[in-house]
Amino acid sequence: MDVGWGMLCAIAGAVLYTASFLVASRANRGSRMSWWTNPPRNTAWSLAGRTLGAGLTVWGVFWTSTLFGPIGSALIVALVMFVPMFVIIGVHNRRVAAQDQDAASSART
Repeated sequence: MDVGWGMLCAIAGAVLYTASFLVASRANRGSRMSWWTNPPRNTAWSLAGRTLGAGLTVWGVFWTSTLFGPIGSALIVALVMFVPMFVIIGVHNRRVAAQDQDAASSART
């Protein structure tokens, strides 16, 4: 496989993986999320998207490792897959914490 196709596959997998976390954050408006489980609603689409996205990303990075080496490939995975995921989870959990704080302060008054 050509390195360009490997990069395209890795990026497509990362986009799918990240989009599945956006779906999960919509489904879990009132509860906190973690990197793999997001109680109470772990939608089938979200889980399938994460699984397929992670698989595509790893497969694509495997093919690009001939160009970037193993360390470069690991950095690519971190940048295109894990950084957006943790940003989405962090923003979602911050919103939930703000909602909890607003509810607690309105209950006191």
